[in-house]
Amino acid sequence: MDKFKQICNDIKSLKIQGATNIAKAAIKAYKLRPSEKTKQILISLRPTEPALFNVLNLAEKNSKNKILAHFQNSKNKINRYVLKIIKNNSIIFTHCHSSAVSNSLIYAKKHGKKFQVYNTETRPLYQGRITSLELAKAKINVTAFVDSAMHEAIKKSNLILLGADAILKSGVVNKIGSTAVVEIEELVAVD
Repeated sequence: MDKFKQICNDIKSLKIQGATNIAKAAIKAYKLRPSEKTKQILISLRPTEPALFNVLNLAEKNSKNKILAHFQNSKNKINRYVLKIIKNNSIIFTHCHSSAVSNSLIYAKKHGKKFQVYNTETRPLYQGRITSLELAKAKINVTAFVDSAMHEAIKKSNLILLGADAILKSGVVNKIGSTAVVEIEELVAVD
């Protein structure tokens, strides 16, 4: 199988996860076969992934290196910000899988922060398990919860970190369940 088809298969099968990782893979695939048809093929693999769409629009006018540098700069900013807001002995709740969230937690751990993570499995594709595995591999204490136990996990947490597929004036767009996280957090704050 050629490299382009392999990348497409990995995106479609969820082997490649997280908006940033999907976008990086898409830019590599696009640069292998730059065309409008290639853009449409890549978008069709994950049509609800705004970062994928946006990076392909950038690909027409920017080099792969410039786009990848943008991702690295954004990652560095997120990592530094998350490092500042994590207090030692925090319990951090996260839902689904976000490479930005996972990377920032691993960065915080490497920079001496002591915390644990509560994470949901995120059915039906179990993307939260990817987060749990990444964090456990980095020696971060992570507890995976079934989705129906989300309320209990949030109540025991003192920080919530969620990835975002898109940020709009009307709010954040992310996986199913993310809105429930915000609603539960508002309920917990009232309790």
